[in-house]
Amino acid sequence: MSTTKPPHIVLLPSTLPSTDLKIITLPHPRTLVPTRYLVHPTQGLHEITKLAAPASIPRSWLLTPSEPSSPPKWLGNGQILQDGSMYICTPMDPLFVLLPRLFPADAADAINRFLPMEDLFEEITKEEEEGDWGLVVGSQVTEKRLAAVCESVDVGDERAYKPSREKLMRVLDGKCVRMAKGGLPATMEEEFVQKPLTRPMAEIMAEETERKKGAESVKELEVRSIKKQEDNDGERGGSDGEAAAEGAGALFTPPDSQAARPRLAEASQEVTDLLRIRVASEFISNNYLSISIAEVLSDRLQKSHDFTPLDSYLSELIKSRQEATAMRSDDFTLKRSYQDEEGIVDRKRKKKEAEEAEKKKKSVSRATKELQKADTRGMAKMTTYFTRKAA
Repeated sequence: MSTTKPPHIVLLPSTLPSTDLKIITLPHPRTLVPTRYLVHPTQGLHEITKLAAPASIPRSWLLTPSEPSSPPKWLGNGQILQDGSMYICTPMDPLFVLLPRLFPADAADAINRFLPMEDLFEEITKEEEEGDWGLVVGSQVTEKRLAAVCESVDVGDERAYKPSREKLMRVLDGKCVRMAKGGLPATMEEEFVQKPLTRPMAEIMAEETERKKGAESVKELEVRSIKKQEDNDGERGGSDGEAAAEGAGALFTPPDSQAARPRLAEASQEVTDLLRIRVASEFISNNYLSISIAEVLSDRLQKSHDFTPLDSYLSELIKSRQEATAMRSDDFTLKRSYQDEEGIVDRKRKKKEAEEAEKKKKSVSRATKELQKADTRGMAKMTTYFTRKAA
């Protein structure tokens, strides 16, 4: 019986070489749970995400060689994989896996002195019993990213580094802004940006109704003006003509437009961009940052970006939705009240009909009552006396 493990389907970036790849285990930056990552000496760290079909919809893979004349030894003439899952590798900033060690929650464990890069790597990985840190720190990408969040000084012929929270916040802030400007994934855009900024349908319909009423009013005034001009054609002087022109100019202001209730406008581009930044920061914080660093990033964003327009718009949107909900509730109450009133009227009508029928029964004469009590069994009916006799 063969003990060879079945292969896995892994989707790699087109820019990632297929050689010198290693799968390593590192603590997850958010949960510290041992997690698999893909690393390359020059391309850096890659996150591995598993995509699996629902259990109710089974999937499988059919693998065939691209060159039938010389198929790979492990593939043979082809294979069918029962497991229909797929692994996707996406580039990941190695800085994230280093942050819990560079900026620990306990300030007493923080690195407060300048160290050469090699000594700094040794300092943040020396107490780790688990984790393939050697391949991470040996990557060229890791060294560049580490330098981006550290202060540096020249010590003799080499450069020394010390972690800086201020530089870290600038890097994370920039990540959030770039993620928002670059465009969020379609599912995130719809769920966390478009839906929260969607106005209630009642608000949109009321606005459309007001617009139609205004257009109808303008059209009606225009028709009246044309009729008036036809009736007075040739009889008006210059002053009348000027008055007519002024009246025509005033036609485009629908009546009661000033008294109309102000409606909530569509979200501006500024409000939408601010919400995207907030969504990006929450995504990064919930997936790649420890709780302590995520809290500092949230405070930093509040200071570096003015979220007042977004908060004001969301507050007005909540009020508008509450009003729309209240209107629907009132409509239901009125409808229920109307149905109750109809039921009461129907019961009263039936009661009146029953009373009238009872009165009719009571108003029957005494002779009729006595006749109803008489025993008519065996007696001929009255109609028998009026039938024709046989010839």
